[in-house]
Amino acid sequence: MNESPEPRERRHPNDWDLYTPLTQEVMDLLVRMRHELGSWREVAYVAGKRTREIRRIYRVEVKVVSLSMMDRLCQGSGVGHISEFRWYTAKEIVAMGIWTHELEES
Repeated sequence: MNESPEPRERRHPNDWDLYTPLTQEVMDLLVRMRHELGSWREVAYVAGKRTREIRRIYRVEVKVVSLSMMDRLCQGSGVGHISEFRWYTAKEIVAMGIWTHELEES
């Protein structure tokens, strides 16, 4: 007989990555990258990202930066390291009140 499936655990849509809040330390690192490379366009290029993605960070249009983004920025620019920051799961970011996104059913 068909048994009803067990309810799935509620997960945040961005649960697959880790994040760090956009603090002054993150901004200082981005400024160091820009200083070393010469422009935001170069920072984006070496990270393999679009300029608008980097622009959203330095204009503080986002509240957190993902581990994958910071890893590409640090590795591409040769400036800084991801171990300089504390990393949180999406659930922890929601619990800290940084994100107000409701948890959705997976």
